[in-house]
Amino acid sequence: MMEKINKKKILIVRVEACSFAGPCQKVFEKMGYETATFDYRTGPYFSSRIVRRATRIFPIIKKWTKKDINRRFIRAVNKYRPNYVFALKGEMLEPETIELVKKKGIVTINWFPDFIWAWDGIEKLAPVYDLFFCQDPYVLRLLRDKGLKNCFYLPSAADIDKNDIEPFENREEEFNISMCGSYSKDYYEKRDKCLTFVKDLGLNIWGIGGWDKTELKDSFRGVLLPSEVINIYRKSKIVVNAHYTEEPAEGISPRSFEATAGGALLISDNGRADIFNLFKDGEEFVSFPDGDTGKLKELVEYYLSHPEERVKIARRGYEKTKTKHTYFDRMEEVFRVVMNFEKQSENLQKS
Repeated sequence: MMEKINKKKILIVRVEACSFAGPCQKVFEKMGYETATFDYRTGPYFSSRIVRRATRIFPIIKKWTKKDINRRFIRAVNKYRPNYVFALKGEMLEPETIELVKKKGIVTINWFPDFIWAWDGIEKLAPVYDLFFCQDPYVLRLLRDKGLKNCFYLPSAADIDKNDIEPFENREEEFNISMCGSYSKDYYEKRDKCLTFVKDLGLNIWGIGGWDKTELKDSFRGVLLPSEVINIYRKSKIVVNAHYTEEPAEGISPRSFEATAGGALLISDNGRADIFNLFKDGEEFVSFPDGDTGKLKELVEYYLSHPEERVKIARRGYEKTKTKHTYFDRMEEVFRVVMNFEKQSENLQKS
């Protein structure tokens, strides 16, 4: 009879709609960990509009909901008894809840996907986790300026495997230009202007938030699951990426990784400095001046009419993402930091 191997366990704190959760869980299991998930946005407050409307009249409902989430989370921790808690944002968990988990000897990790606009939540949660990862070098500098040594940089990634077949074999380029993303009048005014300038060149948009009620409604193709995004980019010649830049930020969105993973040519604004650390401009992607709609249109027209140059850059972008920017790369980095943390903690206990 074979001896049972006791795997270390990870409890992943997530919401159902989180595009990061599935890829992270898949990688953890490939790395040999046992996993379970805790969805912190379940219950009447999140599933019922009536309850959410009632909260405006009775704010105590939201306060009670948050307490209930934290109680359920502690019950999940006690039942599963993980070695690690890996939170993807986890903004509903209170600092005192995380402190309670740490007292149980569990290593707490947070990969917070939002940028400076979520600073209130970042500032509150970063100090209490054993290890806190953020996607924006600008946010990391602010945290380090506060004396926090438990904070690290970890950009987004693409959900592809290093053994995947290249997306250039028998490629069917159904779409000239694609963009998968949400619509918001408040955050993405520059994006809307950029997309409007190239809509007559074969623009296709997928996402949530009301695209069908905008001037770009004729380019709207529907809502996608996060797992379907790369497949759309596998059928696309060009992906246009325009970040919101109203607030200071350097980190980039997942779109740059998803576009290159799908083998499309990424044409991105230069408003986020970190893209130049992650990809080579003119070799692995093409940049345009932030907000310069004329230059964007010029680049799109050029690369649509020069397919060999387009594919050459797209192929290099794909190779960079496949070798450097997968979720496996990111989770390996997380656990490199975790192992160092555990070693330091062990040495402190011995001294």
